[in-house]
Order: sequence, then structure tokens, then C-alpha cells
Amino acid sequence: LWCFGTPDIGIGRFVPRRGRSRWRDTTTLCLEYHQSKLPGLIRRELYDEVKPLTPDLALGISGINAGAGAGELFFMALTREPA
Repeated sequence: LWCFGTPDIGIGRFVPRRGRSRWRDTTTLCLEYHQSKLPGLIRRELYDEVKPLTPDLALGISGINAGAGAGELFFMALTREPA
């Protein structure tokens, strides 16, 4: 689940699936948004991948539901939220 601002308003619900990256030559966690509360058009077009680097850090690539060269739009660093 990801959110903007407060975690109480979590809108980016996803199902992680281990598989081959669409955009890089690696295995990754593919995030599928079929169960999200986002509007249908956004839910169908949104696609992200996450590559764990350490137990507390992951590299994410966000984009649209398209192949290499067209789908990947930006990178992000993801860190574990303190308990």
C-alpha cells in the first residue's frame, strides 16, 4: 500500500508478484494494481517494479503499462518505515 501524506488515506493498493522486469534484465517485484481504489483508467495504466537492495532499502521504477523505452518514467528510493 502506498499513500500521499497520511497512511490513513492509502489509495495505491497493489499485489506484488515476483517475476522478470519489463524494463531491465533482472528479477523484481512487479506491482499490479487490479485491487486498487484508484480510478479504472489509472488502475489499468499504472505499473511499478521494486528491486530490494538491502533489508531496509529498495529501488523502484514507476511508469505506465508499456514495454521498455516507453513505460518506465522515473526512479524512486523506498525505505522501511520505522516501527
